[in-house]
Amino acid sequence: MLWKRKSSAQNFTIRAVVVLLFGLALYFGLQSEKVNDMLNLFKRYDVELFSEVRGQAKANGKPLAGVEVTRSVSYEDYKDGKEQLSKTTTDSNGNFSFPPLVIKSSAPGNVFGQNMSILQSVTIKHEDRVYFLWAASKRWKPSPAFSSLLSKLQCDLSDQELTFVVDTSVEDWGDFQTVESLCRWEDNKLVRVFEDKDYL
Repeated sequence: MLWKRKSSAQNFTIRAVVVLLFGLALYFGLQSEKVNDMLNLFKRYDVELFSEVRGQAKANGKPLAGVEVTRSVSYEDYKDGKEQLSKTTTDSNGNFSFPPLVIKSSAPGNVFGQNMSILQSVTIKHEDRVYFLWAASKRWKPSPAFSSLLSKLQCDLSDQELTFVVDTSVEDWGDFQTVESLCRWEDNKLVRVFEDKDYL
């Protein structure tokens, strides 16, 4: 009888220890998640404001030499959200380029900053008129589709500015994005092109 009481007491003790250990594991697990959440608020991410830009500008099929090209970008967590401009000049063949622009930011780690849009544009000024070679918005992560298009801006100022629908379905920021441009591409990521009449 005494042996049974000891056995029952031992079983109760073992169950109590198991429950206690489970409770401690659950508690520290939750605390760990909270700590990770807090750390994410301070973690700094690589934010791609612009991938590399390469292109060629023409007018009626002829290269435009010595013409100013401007890259513009705005992001709320960069330079107080103010528009930042970079300028270059086309060479004798109308070619131009801008290096990638990547910054460190903690914004993607919080609920308010993770969906901040980056506003992009590339423009060219010719004979007192500004032409849009690129106008789009993107998320903070790199976009292979956008990077591909930006690396081959073939633009003739005599062409009409169009709205291109870009397939970003394999990326982490939506199925489709739009780009305003007078450039032309042969790219399988472009799924549709809108002209002005499509909006009428």
